[in-house]
Amino acid sequence: MKTSRLPAACRPAVGSGASVGPRVGRARGTADERERGRVATGPVRRLVRYSVNTLLVVSILAGVTYLVPSLMGYQRYVITGGSMSGTFEVGDMVFTKEEPVGGLKVGDVITYLPPADSGTHSLVTHRIIAMRTQEDGSVVMRTQGDANPDPDPWKF
Repeated sequence: MKTSRLPAACRPAVGSGASVGPRVGRARGTADERERGRVATGPVRRLVRYSVNTLLVVSILAGVTYLVPSLMGYQRYVITGGSMSGTFEVGDMVFTKEEPVGGLKVGDVITYLPPADSGTHSLVTHRIIAMRTQEDGSVVMRTQGDANPDPDPWKF
């Protein structure tokens, strides 16, 4: 078997990166754009791809974290006051799930709407500090914010 060699004029220079035959692949931008660095190649392109993929994964995880609790029956609330500082800070998100009164005990933190005559028309998240069962079987609770010096003025 006979092998043929290309004449020296047709051979690529050693280490030049040149090859014989058509170039495979797609040129990235014009020669002028490549020269001026306007086309992302090599490490820059990998960094951009990595950053976009990371942002996508973080966004998907944030969405799942936000949606899964509601699919499991939990409701989300944002703490807007400082009455539970030390346990919950302003801006913290809490997840609540409806619980029968019989399942509550002193020390539990609950989110509730105070009695209508309390003057408070928004939800409150406080700790149960006392529970008493009345003669008719109903339960009366007393709550207090962890950062408040006194119990809430209402019983319910």
